[in-house]
Amino acid sequence: MGRYTLTCFLLCLVLVLGMTFVLSAHQAIPGEEEFIAVVLGSGGGPREDDVSGFMVWPGGKPEEAIFFDPGVLTVGIRKADEMGNLWDFQVPPEEDMTREGFILQNARAYLISHAHLDHISAMVINSPDDSPKAIMGTPTTLKNLQEHVFNWKIWPNFGDAGPEPHLGQYSYIELVNDTACSIPETSMTVEALELAHDYPGTSTAFLVEHQGNYILLCGDTGPDEVEGTDHLYRLWQRITPLIQEGSLRGIFLEISYTSDRPDDLLFGHLTPHWMMVELRRLAEMVDPDNPEEALEGLRVVVTHIKPKFVHSPSTRHTVEKELLQLNDLGIHFIIPYQGHRLEF
Repeated sequence: MGRYTLTCFLLCLVLVLGMTFVLSAHQAIPGEEEFIAVVLGSGGGPREDDVSGFMVWPGGKPEEAIFFDPGVLTVGIRKADEMGNLWDFQVPPEEDMTREGFILQNARAYLISHAHLDHISAMVINSPDDSPKAIMGTPTTLKNLQEHVFNWKIWPNFGDAGPEPHLGQYSYIELVNDTACSIPETSMTVEALELAHDYPGTSTAFLVEHQGNYILLCGDTGPDEVEGTDHLYRLWQRITPLIQEGSLRGIFLEISYTSDRPDDLLFGHLTPHWMMVELRRLAEMVDPDNPEEALEGLRVVVTHIKPKFVHSPSTRHTVEKELLQLNDLGIHFIIPYQGHRLEF
């Protein structure tokens, strides 16, 4: 019996080591990296500690992390770290710095979809202790930051443009819609695509690419039918071939309200009903002959859910329930919490 047990143990050990080798070898193949996203903030207000905020990097390259819509930064970093979801980041022993400070300062850039406070407030508050970074956005977004935030009236000008003097910590990079641009100090590119947010207000979707893989990060947006635009239709046109070829790893798309919200009170946001209307249109574009299966398994991260100051039911719970009932496309909806780690 002892010899049999030892033999079984050695056999299991060989199998485990073999599996570990296979997994490591697979992870090392160029082009196989996945995107990692950590949710620094998942809500859309009014809770100021959990508004928009995401950190994204290519798998295996935490040194290339970027922030998307930093309404939350260090609060979310600390929460994610407490949950054990930031193991990629190691503070060098010689650094006299907290982990949240180290991660904040070593991220490479900000992607800002629009300049509403719930999408930029943590970047502004943390700017005195931040490191030099690029702020990437459309000309409209950058102009709003320069004229209405970093203007020496609301906040000191930490940028390299706008009202003088320029402290120059942040360098503004204007993105041209529908044109890919390299993200500084990373191996990623980003392409900006226009969204309608309480038209004629605008927002931005960012199509981030790394070695042929893509992830779509959408700022606030209303449905085309309500906004009177074709911005989401054009966005779906852009990503249709990526879904067809299997290179789109996931979509971050907002839902702010439950489906009983009147259309004239959406203020440029989606509900579960309107999200499914838009995604069904995308499915028709991806596979006109078989739309019911065109988006099966597609990962859609639901962002920007606005909490209510009531005990129950919560907006999050109702949104999740409605999506479950409306989802006739087999989409994998993810409703994240602050601190969650998502792998694509």
